[in-house]
This record gives sequence, C-alpha cells and structure tokens, in this order.
Amino acid sequence: MSIFPTHVTRGDFTVSVDSLSVKVDAHDSATVVIGTTPGSRPQTLTMAALGLPDGVSATFSPPLLAAGGSTRLTVACGSWTPGGIHPVTVTATNIDGELASCFFSLTITAPEREPGGARVWLTPATETAQAGFAAQTRVTVTGGGAVRLAVRDAPAGSRVTFSPTVVYEGGRAVVWIFTAPDTPPGRYPITISATNARGQSGTAIFTLDVATWP
Repeated sequence: MSIFPTHVTRGDFTVSVDSLSVKVDAHDSATVVIGTTPGSRPQTLTMAALGLPDGVSATFSPPLLAAGGSTRLTVACGSWTPGGIHPVTVTATNIDGELASCFFSLTITAPEREPGGARVWLTPATETAQAGFAAQTRVTVTGGGAVRLAVRDAPAGSRVTFSPTVVYEGGRAVVWIFTAPDTPPGRYPITISATNARGQSGTAIFTLDVATWP
C-alpha cells in the first residue's frame, strides 16, 4: 500500500539522498544531504520526512528551496527512542501539490544494558554550557531493580551530583554536571550508568558541549 494519496501528481523534478543507509544511536543525531534536480520551470519545493519512529525529529535546513538546490536533513533521536530499522521517505512538494520522493533506511541503536540490567534514558541527551557553568539532564531507569547511578568521562575538574543517587525501577533522577572555569571548549561524551546490587548495569551517553565565551 502506498503512503501517498492516490490523487497525488508526480512533479517533473527529482529528489535524491546522499546516503541510502543512516545509522544513529538513540541519544544522538545524524545528517544527510538531500539533493533536487529542476523540472521544466522554476519552482519552490517544501521538504518533509515521513516514517520516522516515535522520539525522532526531522529538521531541514533550509525547509524551502528552489528546485535544483539541496538541503541538509538532520534526524535527532531522544535517548528513549527504541532501536530498530525504519524506512524513511523524504518528499518535496511544489506549490501545485506535485510531489517527488526518495527513501533511505534509518537504523537506531538503543542504549546498552547487560542481561537483567537496567535501561537508562536521558532527557535531554545533549546540552551546551559555558565553562564554569552547569548542564543538567534527567535520568529515567527501567528494569534492573534498585540501581546506583554513576558517571565517567566527565571533563577534568568538573563536579557531578545526582538527586537521588539510588533510583528504583521506573524511577527518575536529576544529574548536574558543573564544569570548571578552565574547562577547554569542546564536545564531551559522558557515560551515565545504573548498576544494581548484582553488578548488572545499563548505560547511556550524555553529550556535553562546552562553549567558548563570546
């Protein structure tokens, strides 16, 4: 069955994607380039993405373009997004409702956990802070029973606090990461783990972008 209504008219322009297979972690984002070729007349195209699973957003930059131009599509996954392979349809529609489309496969990798361990979800999974300031994320834990939260690979000199430190199955906590005033600018992938009394753990990655002072 087609996902498009039967009355849709195909345009004389075309749409293509620079990668037919895109892989992304459940806490991360990926970008592909969408190209178009012009038809018989100048026309403006509106871009859209269909078939994205729950927890995944799509952003086109720019969302409108002249036929023959290109745009960047960024798909961003929340840390709660389930893993799997999803066919994604990209459409371009002109002012007359004429349409062209292309497809790619989106593979999402869910957070890791040991058998019997907890699964860790982060909201947000990415945050930006200037050196000397703090970033915050909320942790949700499913499975594994009572777990103790911990962090590794935080920037040198930073201080991390949990509220609370121990979370029960289905519970939540807030994590604060206080950067040092001399923390170098850059991107820091920080591992947040949840470990139960049997030593079984689950992890998720929190990406901290430390920005330069203006």
